[in-house]
Amino acid sequence: GGWLFTVGNLYGSIEAKWGLFFVHVFFILFLGMTLLYNISKKVRFNAWEIIQLSAITILYYTCSMFLLPKINATDWQGTLTILIASFFFVLFIIVRRFKQPENTISILLLGKAISFITLAGALMFDGNYMTIFWGIEGVVLLVVAQKSNLKMLKNATQLVSIIAFIGFAKDMLINTIYPQNNTPIFNSEFLSYVFVLGALYAIFVLIKRNAIAGERLLFPMHLYRSILGGAIFLGLYLASLQELTNQIRTIEYKSAEILIIWLFHFVFISVTLIIANMRKSIPLQQLFFVFGTVCTLLYLLFANGTIISIRSMVILNAAEQGFFYMHYVVVLFLIGLMYLLHRAGKAILPTGNESVIITAALAIAGIVLASFEMDHIAVFNYASKFSQSTILRHTQTEGYTVLWGICSLVIMVIGMRKQWRTFRLLALAIFTVALLKLFTSDIQNITEAGKIIAFISLGVLLLIVSFLYQKLKKLIVDGKVD
Repeated sequence: GGWLFTVGNLYGSIEAKWGLFFVHVFFILFLGMTLLYNISKKVRFNAWEIIQLSAITILYYTCSMFLLPKINATDWQGTLTILIASFFFVLFIIVRRFKQPENTISILLLGKAISFITLAGALMFDGNYMTIFWGIEGVVLLVVAQKSNLKMLKNATQLVSIIAFIGFAKDMLINTIYPQNNTPIFNSEFLSYVFVLGALYAIFVLIKRNAIAGERLLFPMHLYRSILGGAIFLGLYLASLQELTNQIRTIEYKSAEILIIWLFHFVFISVTLIIANMRKSIPLQQLFFVFGTVCTLLYLLFANGTIISIRSMVILNAAEQGFFYMHYVVVLFLIGLMYLLHRAGKAILPTGNESVIITAALAIAGIVLASFEMDHIAVFNYASKFSQSTILRHTQTEGYTVLWGICSLVIMVIGMRKQWRTFRLLALAIFTVALLKLFTSDIQNITEAGKIIAFISLGVLLLIVSFLYQKLKKLIVDGKVD
């Protein structure tokens, strides 16, 4: 290893060939030192000897994979990996014939054979094979540790899984800086991410099934599982997002790319909320509830400008209409996410007014979203007859006023049916805002027809709300019925 770090350029050199030869000699020598005595004397392998065997294998394989390209033999990387897998499988059969006092070393050798066979498959895709190797190595070490109950191996598993995730992060960073035009999903980068995250998830499951209460390890097991679960979720999110951004670059229309990324986030968070609800996990529901709330708020604050840009380009025939229609898909998923947030809020806060307050906040978000969509629909459908400024003046005066009045009525009815005092007060507040908007701002700019529509509509709605208010005054004021 020291020689490899100090010799410099080795491409096509005689030194690289001899280095590869000595790597194989050293591997056989140290492997024999580790195995022969214990097997022949039927001595139990301790944790340090198992770690030593794994370290020898890792160093040997790393040096071999580094040197093969130096002698223009990159095509031999997959073949060598298969040969190593076969070698360990032969060792497994030999060790089984010697009938060792315990089967720890047999499990380790078989696990390594399976690891290298799996790694050979990854090499066929030219993936980030060393990161995959670390992930699989962590699974093998954990299986051996749980079969032999060796605490040192469990500590080694924690370290190896951390190294695997660091390698995963490094690969992601490189692929972000130097993105490739690859086949969607079935490309070496994304498949290698799937392999690594799958290995980390296997470790997560094995720990859950075989955890020992109070066991003292490098990291407390509950903390390690939480960190590992968070790392898997973060890795899955980042890997999926990177693959998506690499693929949508071919659209070459920035606003549409941003819209697709919003759709991805809504789908991703919705799926995680559904999974958390199915598992009835309050911590997961709380975590994804926060993510969903932040995502919804950011969409309402920033995404409308993107949709306006797409709408304007479509009206000018500078973009396909499909991009504008796609935003309706995003809105549908946003509405679905808001419903899931409502469900999650009830699960997280099953008692008290807190969950009702969350629902009221979602109702306000829904009104804001409906107001945006009224603008988009009106402009998109009538831009050929009127100017956009004229259309928006009408929608944002009498249109908003009537819309908010209708929303206020719906919220009032829901508040009465559910006996939610917060909803009823919110309905009255929205109605008050709509009336103030009408008499202080809209009445100066509104047309005669708009005045008729706004006043009649609000008058009817106000009569209905007044009737309901008088009908159930105690319910609204006191929160109860005699």
